[in-house]
Parts: sequence; C-alpha cells; structure tokens
Amino acid sequence: FEKTVNDFGKIDILINNAWPRTDDWGARFEKIKADSLYKNLCDHAGGYFLCCQHAANYMKKQKEGVILNMGSIYGVVGPHFPIYENTDMTCPAAYSLIKGGIHTFTKYLATYLAPYNVRVNCMAPGGIADNTRQESDFVEKYNKNTPLGRMGKPEDLIGPTIFLISDASRYVTGEVLVVDGGWTAW
Repeated sequence: FEKTVNDFGKIDILINNAWPRTDDWGARFEKIKADSLYKNLCDHAGGYFLCCQHAANYMKKQKEGVILNMGSIYGVVGPHFPIYENTDMTCPAAYSLIKGGIHTFTKYLATYLAPYNVRVNCMAPGGIADNTRQESDFVEKYNKNTPLGRMGKPEDLIGPTIFLISDASRYVTGEVLVVDGGWTAW
C-alpha cells in the first residue's frame, strides 16, 4: 500500500479477491480438522480483513475511496450438492463460512467507513466456467440449475465491477451484488 501511495499519490480502489486454501480444502464436513479450518479462516478471511484495514487507513486520511470485496453465491445460499455428485468436486464448508462472513464484514465496513466517504461493497459471483478444473458432468448440472442456462464467464464480472468501483454507484454502499445468471433466484 505504501508503494502505491508513493507511486500514485493515493489509493482510490481496493479490489479484495483471494482464495488461499490448505491441501485438504475439499475434505468432507465431517473430516475437517480444526487446525485446517483455522488456517483457512485466518488466511482467507484474515487476508481480506488486513487488506481492508490497511487500505482504509489511507482512504480515511484521503476522505474517499472504494473497497470491493469478492464474495460468492455460497455466502448467500447453501450449496446445491447434487451438482457435485459423481465428480471429484465439492463446495467446502469453510468456503461458505468464509464468504458469508465476508458479506457481513462488507456491511460492517460500509457503516464504519461511511463518515470518511469510503464506500464498501461486495460482489457475489456464481460459478465461473474454468475448463481446467471443472468436470463436464458438473458444468452440465450447473447449467441446468441456472435460469440463464450457463455458467458465468470472467468477462461477465467486468460490468458489475466497473459499476461498483465507479461514481455510477456513488450512493451504493454495504451491498452484496449477486452476479449469477439467476442461480439464487430459484
């Protein structure tokens, strides 16, 4: 953050997007060990917290700024486990715990930083197509459970991101914008 301020004079925007995880990330709920859970919570949610804290220190002094936290539909609704059947994929319990916390933390920060003209919002994307990690059976089931009939593409997040970090949303703070092709509308 200090380098950014030294190079550019201030920090206008923080887009907080990270997904650190332990090697046993996909373990079943019953098999998750406490030390693994704590590490995932600390690395993922703690990383968001610390980045927001450091950015907010600069933004408060500037009397302006925007923080955009990346959440997930699985911070809004529970996983639809049938789409994972017969695949090596799952939605880890820690993921929903972390993303739900990030959504609520966004609301906390929005009210805490509002007096400093710092807006804080969260985007909750649905599944984004990634041919390198997603099995075709999963993609087919996901698509059938999405009103728009497909997974998202990375470019589907560009417009919502621009909206949330620009002056087009200057009266929007504390919101979780779901971008999911209708997945959570059912």
